[in-house]
Amino acid sequence: MKTLFIITPLLFIGIFFSGCVSLPKTEPAQIPRVLLGHFSSCSNLDGGVLLVLRKAGKSVVAVNIDFISESTQSWVLEGVDAFGSTLFRLEYDALTKRFDTRGAISGLMDLTTDENGHLVVDGFQIGISPEEIPCLLKMRWPKSWLSGLEQLLDQPGKDDWDYLNAGGDRTLFLRFDKPYRPFSSSRLEIRWASFAGLISHSIFADRGNRELTLSGYKDYEVYLKDIDSQ
Repeated sequence: MKTLFIITPLLFIGIFFSGCVSLPKTEPAQIPRVLLGHFSSCSNLDGGVLLVLRKAGKSVVAVNIDFISESTQSWVLEGVDAFGSTLFRLEYDALTKRFDTRGAISGLMDLTTDENGHLVVDGFQIGISPEEIPCLLKMRWPKSWLSGLEQLLDQPGKDDWDYLNAGGDRTLFLRFDKPYRPFSSSRLEIRWASFAGLISHSIFADRGNRELTLSGYKDYEVYLKDIDSQ
């Protein structure tokens, strides 16, 4: 009887989520060459961005970030002040999947990864793997997403999604502004099911203005502005 009480809710949850995450018709994607520049390897990158953390639409923190990623997909980022002095340092070791924080942010937040390798901040699932962060800091989508990318069919509206990647535990929806250009804007939505419900986060990338905005993280929003010349 105890086993029945355990299995029944799990079956209900499985049926519920399978309905929530049903996907539209697709076919293998033929990515226009003009859009390939929106994707990049996340290794061997470096640069600088202005990071603004907003809560309920109001700026909470604004800091310049310098970052560099290695061929191993490990990376380091540092917060610097107007004089170039380091305020804090955050390191990610891709081999051990561990984070190390120093300086002003040391001990302020708990950074881990979940069973799917995605970032967890203070127990809150983000849906992005740490290895993908350097790409976002360069205002690009990870090149690895091209593998398994599908083109959505029956999408006549201009606001509908162009592509999806349903591999693994999450589904990635991508849309590029038309007409397609090397520096056109694009939007990503990450969706996945958990015992807490269907979770969704959005990322808007404006390559023309070198800006990227992440939203859907409770009432927080992260704004990034590329401050390096391209």
